[in-house]
Amino acid sequence: MPTDTRFSCFTLEARGDAIIVNFSVEKVIEDQAIAQLGIGLRQIEDKVTKVVIDCDRVTFFSADALGHLFELLVKLERLGQALRLCCVGDEIYDVLALTRLNRAFKVYDDLSSALASF
Repeated sequence: MPTDTRFSCFTLEARGDAIIVNFSVEKVIEDQAIAQLGIGLRQIEDKVTKVVIDCDRVTFFSADALGHLFELLVKLERLGQALRLCCVGDEIYDVLALTRLNRAFKVYDDLSSALASF
């Protein structure tokens, strides 16, 4: 996989043996963005062992976007791989807690902590 792959709302950045998903938008709600998220995540699911979703710029994920992230988590775990979330703001964490997804995802305060957790 190239070291940097760009989509309209995020980039996939290779860092060592991990891929970091960096969002460039605050809200992941548009159908096109969600479709691209699904495509981008499917491209990496069998090519890497470690994925970090950096939520630093994101204030809102639609239910469909969260569904894609959860689907990736399940697929990676089945393969013995790992996914981490980092820089999750209060708004997103509240949604994760409300849906109990905070129990499924491992959430870290910053990117370096998420990377060090592997």
